[in-house]
Amino acid sequence: MKIKHIIAIAISAFIIPFIIYFLNFNGSLSSSDQSWSNFGSFIGGIGATIFSFASFITVLITYDKNKLEKLEDEEKKMIFQLFDLLDKSREKLLFEFSNQKAVGVEAINRFNAIAAHLSASYSECKKLNRGFWN
Repeated sequence: MKIKHIIAIAISAFIIPFIIYFLNFNGSLSSSDQSWSNFGSFIGGIGATIFSFASFITVLITYDKNKLEKLEDEEKKMIFQLFDLLDKSREKLLFEFSNQKAVGVEAINRFNAIAAHLSASYSECKKLNRGFWN
């Protein structure tokens, strides 16, 4: 919500109870203590209800934002753990194909090259309507 909307709602919530009270009780100021006491109770009851509701909504919004932030933090933590695991295991990676051994980054590069070659061969066979293994 924009700040202008919030200010407009707050001003409306403050003015509307006064208008309702004055329209309901002849619209004139009273010299009676009892009338002023009733007016104070009316305004206090309306104000307390409005502020309690606003506080409840604020707590719900804060809870929702905190929940989303917690999920984002957990996702970031998991991603960094995966990067650490990949970094640690990269040097231990061994790739063997046609009696040629490769370790670490070289193994990943060879695997990607073979996968690209197989993908290209499969695409070409598909264009020719032939079976891949024929």
